[in-house]
Amino acid sequence: MCGIAGIFCENKVVDEQLLQKMGKDMQHRGPDGKVSFLQDNFGMIHLRLSILDLTGGGQPLKSDDGKIQVIANGEIYNYKLLQKQSCEWGYPCKTGSDCEPIVHLYRKYGVDFAEHLDGMYAVVVYDVTEKRLVLARDPFGIKPLYYAQTEEGFAFASEPQALVKSGIVEPKVNKAVLKGFLNRQFYVGEDILFAGIKRVLPGETLVVENGKICARHQRKALQATLSSQTDVTVYNALERYLYKSVKSHIQSDVPYGVFLSGGIDSSALVNAMAAVGVKTLTYTIGFEDDSVADERLKAESLAKRLGTKHVSEIFSEADFWKYLPIMFNAMDDVVADYAILPVLKLSERAAKDVKVILSGEGGDEIFGGYGRYRPNFWRKLKGSKLRGRGDVTAA
Repeated sequence: MCGIAGIFCENKVVDEQLLQKMGKDMQHRGPDGKVSFLQDNFGMIHLRLSILDLTGGGQPLKSDDGKIQVIANGEIYNYKLLQKQSCEWGYPCKTGSDCEPIVHLYRKYGVDFAEHLDGMYAVVVYDVTEKRLVLARDPFGIKPLYYAQTEEGFAFASEPQALVKSGIVEPKVNKAVLKGFLNRQFYVGEDILFAGIKRVLPGETLVVENGKICARHQRKALQATLSSQTDVTVYNALERYLYKSVKSHIQSDVPYGVFLSGGIDSSALVNAMAAVGVKTLTYTIGFEDDSVADERLKAESLAKRLGTKHVSEIFSEADFWKYLPIMFNAMDDVVADYAILPVLKLSERAAKDVKVILSGEGGDEIFGGYGRYRPNFWRKLKGSKLRGRGDVTAA
């Protein structure tokens, strides 16, 4: 997780101290380096967490003439293919960074560059010649990117607090989204709980010129389709896609681990890693209170069978009061998820060993694991050969 931020003023030179303040408020996102780029009324800053090309992959990444500047937070899974294509176009990559090909994609495709990215990302491109700023976010909205349009111009950051603490936006509650948040325990769309701050939507690209948004592009939504193939063929295809996804996620020059809950999603993930020949570190957390579901025994059993180096932690009542204020300080885009506190403790423990963690997040949304997802899930399965199978229900 890196941190990115920037300011595009309408009629004045960027205040470098303000830009550095934005970076300081997100220093926890990038402990391995901080570099900024400023030119006239535009400035941006990158705080790096080194994952690939530890020595040569610093940002901003730029074209040979310096006319295209790129900062990013995330990981580009198809970067090796893009590196090869860039070389064929006459733009050989000079680093091993997975984000450098973005520079050359912009040279080739302009503001449509993100259509060719496979990954989780929040990307910012500044075209020095055209004085154009382009922001893009991955189709699933995995990596965060926020912005504020003010009287003085346009500002963006990986976290809302960088926009609030710097004084760019006043800390006021957006009452229009409060009701929806209390109903769902999270909120959707571009508006967030901070008035005056918006999210770049999943798959969205914003184009900014002279401090104002001048164009928006929405990447075509991914469409799920039901197959008419046999059950066995469908299951085998699912397994292939899972293994392919796992392989793309473990491209790293630093150690990585997995949060293993003992549930279906993370267990499938660790099994897939073992199937492709990867042994990893696994981390599980349970509870000292017997009234709370505890999956440590399941997780430990799987870890033992697959031969992972396993770490098991316990979350106590004392931990609740210890991590509550830490959580409030860290999570400024609020989600009312009771699992946040134990995950925070587990993250603290895992950080002693690794820089990258994989998890089973998203499995319930895809396979109808929670009750609120199942009605729509079953409607889509109507008429499918899979309907009524116990395997689907268990997913």
